[in-house]
Amino acid sequence: MSYDPGRRLTRRDFLSTVTRVGAAGAAACAGARLASATADARPPNVILILADDLGYDDLGVQGARDLLTPNIDSIAKNGVRFTDGYVPCPVCGPTRAGLLTGRYPQSFGFEFNNVRRPTSADAEYGLPLKQKTLANYLRHAGYKTGIIGKWHLGDSLRYRPYHRGFDEFFGFIQGRRGYYDDPHEPLFDMDTKVSEREYLTDAFGRKAVSFIERHRSDPFFLYLPFNAVHSPPDPPPKPPPMTRRSSG
Repeated sequence: MSYDPGRRLTRRDFLSTVTRVGAAGAAACAGARLASATADARPPNVILILADDLGYDDLGVQGARDLLTPNIDSIAKNGVRFTDGYVPCPVCGPTRAGLLTGRYPQSFGFEFNNVRRPTSADAEYGLPLKQKTLANYLRHAGYKTGIIGKWHLGDSLRYRPYHRGFDEFFGFIQGRRGYYDDPHEPLFDMDTKVSEREYLTDAFGRKAVSFIERHRSDPFFLYLPFNAVHSPPDPPPKPPPMTRRSSG
């Protein structure tokens, strides 16, 4: 598939091209153009970071004056910035389904949030198993794939990340979790429940660095859907006060 610089690139075009060239063009997407890849070129690593419930004007780069976001602003300044991206739904689950499949979630029956309820029918609601994710395609192309963070695409075991193309998973399954210990929503390392003492945003960052370090010699795809800044409004712990050194 060839691309005209003046042509708008759709998500379906993007996923199709990623599959065809072994994902070599994934990180080279700039506006409406994908760079062509040679057969012997090493595919690029891909890190997809998602912020949850972040308002359009809640970033410095978007004009916020009451919030300081220097790291995100730096990514926007030094990378490629897309100013007109739209989501297919105003809630979490369907939007994630659209992001990972490249399709409108309404086209395959995932137009509502999956919310844990006591009935078995609700527990079986998730991203349909016939739908392949970006992780499926990239793993088939030889990538190591991982997700660290919030899933929210199905609660029962068959819908979980390690059955949807991801080699590694650390995070939680449902749509909302506290940033400290939360007795109602456990953390998982693959299918094992684990405890975490660190503030959750920092813990996800630490796990992401570990994934990158462990797979630095492989082409990898890391999906990093932080639950920040989603409720509850749990502030991070205050840093210890600085002590003044004696000049003597």
